[in-house]
Amino acid sequence: MKVWTSVMVAVALAAVGGVAGFGVVAQRELAELTVAPGYALPAVTPVLEPATPQPVDTAARAAEVAALAADDALGTFHARITDAATGETVFESAPNDALRPASSTKLLTGSAAIIELGATDTITTEVVRGLNPGEVVIQAAGDVWMNQESIDSLAEQIGSADTVLIDTSLWTGETMLPGWNPVDIDAGFIAPLEPAMLNG
Repeated sequence: MKVWTSVMVAVALAAVGGVAGFGVVAQRELAELTVAPGYALPAVTPVLEPATPQPVDTAARAAEVAALAADDALGTFHARITDAATGETVFESAPNDALRPASSTKLLTGSAAIIELGATDTITTEVVRGLNPGEVVIQAAGDVWMNQESIDSLAEQIGSADTVLIDTSLWTGETMLPGWNPVDIDAGFIAPLEPAMLNG
């Protein structure tokens, strides 16, 4: 029993001595290391200088706007420019006259459709055989909400066809209003009005 106790004490002393010795060696090695300074962020260079309030010559600004507003290409021009800080009216041109913006006429069109059509009425696009073998004709009826899914469904119903034509004779008149800027048309911002159109 005494022998076993002596062995345990010796092992414990050896373990403690080993840990202590490792600590001394590690401390000696680490004490000789040179620690680099922490990374310091460079000073931020402002991209823009803060704006400072500057007086505005409202009379000169109104004259500039009036010169631009005199362009005949603007048609009937109504406007009011107000300084948001002071409430001062900087420029105005017939501000109290009633106008009919083009975007509001869609309300009249929608109202007329509601009155004329029933609540469950739908636009049906029919497909008929053409004059030549293997030819089919899509008779456009005013559906401007056609999408890829409806086109795929229509193709499955038609089956095999050599030639597919579309009849857009339902709507007459110009498909593009002459007032559109050709640059906007070429850029794809303006779509022609046709009785069959893809949505999306």
